[in-house]
Amino acid sequence: MRVLYDASAMHGHSGIEEYSRELIRGLLRQCPDVEPVLLSTFRRQTDVAALFDGARLPEVVPSLPNRLMLGEHLKFITRTLKLRAMARASATSDLTHVLSPMDDPRALKRFVVTIHDLFPIDDAFSYDGDMEAMFSRTIGWYVQYSRRIIVQSTYVATTIVERFPNVEDKIRMIPIAASNQFRRVPLDEELIESMHVRIDRPPVIFVGRIDERKNIPMILEAYARVSSSVREQHPLVLALSGTTTDVNAFKTRYAQLIRLASAQILVAIATPALVQLMNIAQCMVFPSKAEGFGLPVLEAMQCGCAVITSDRSSLPEVAADAAILVDPTSSESIATAIEELCTKQAVHASYVEAGLRRAAQFTWDRTAERTAEVYREACEG
Repeated sequence: MRVLYDASAMHGHSGIEEYSRELIRGLLRQCPDVEPVLLSTFRRQTDVAALFDGARLPEVVPSLPNRLMLGEHLKFITRTLKLRAMARASATSDLTHVLSPMDDPRALKRFVVTIHDLFPIDDAFSYDGDMEAMFSRTIGWYVQYSRRIIVQSTYVATTIVERFPNVEDKIRMIPIAASNQFRRVPLDEELIESMHVRIDRPPVIFVGRIDERKNIPMILEAYARVSSSVREQHPLVLALSGTTTDVNAFKTRYAQLIRLASAQILVAIATPALVQLMNIAQCMVFPSKAEGFGLPVLEAMQCGCAVITSDRSSLPEVAADAAILVDPTSSESIATAIEELCTKQAVHASYVEAGLRRAAQFTWDRTAERTAEVYREACEG
């Protein structure tokens, strides 16, 4: 079964990019009847191939144009060229798996789609104008024409059915997992020191991109409420990702809150450094307003880091009883949870152990096997 994927955006640290890489690695390990075919740009063919190693390798076909090949003002032409390349390759494949819905899918021969969330068309959140407009225009086509819709949480399945009630029978819920890179590791004191954090003062951390949904200002407000003794022993560290413009805008807009919380900001740190940070942290605070899954929760748990997260959207599904669930709109609720994990050793230890057990229930091999089942079902249907 030849399954086609768009590999033009498999590099990076976003949840969708992580999903794309880990899913295909799992399929190569576990599902011999699935032959992944990755379409890349000519420039990135070698880079895409280097993402995979093992007994089986995917076929990487350089046939996609670079998005900015003709410049920003002519990107609509390169988008058209990409759609044509995807359509030609789809015609010779058994199935196409659209890993994140965006471009017009109607020329694809037979496809399944992973819908991570519907936030770009949720009035509660603001998104880049181009992304919001494109997603709004194409999401109806995806739910209508796809053979199956893969989601990662019951929460996302419910939001899709609320908006598109006629597609409920197409939806298949397949949870994802944390990468094996996130685990308990020996401490690298030199790497830890390079981040200007101290092992003897285990920090309270947040990990994620600068995004309204991530609720970072509320973390700052909450941390400013905790006792001075906790703040002295467990400084706040924000490990942020985003463009330089986003980071600078965040620092300017919330300069007073950052000062009040004495927060240290780390920007775009590499995965090995992030793993070290999670290994030494006292706890991770992740009170997101809404998540389609919430992968950082499992990543932290897998590193033996106690977790505080939101009591809504998909996060209670992912965390279960292995994290302290808080009201993301209440700085008092978040501050109380931080105090508990920083001052009660037995409570902290219980959440560390519960998190390790919970994270072990999710594996990419299982995700790949269940995804391959959906492929077979879609090809037969």
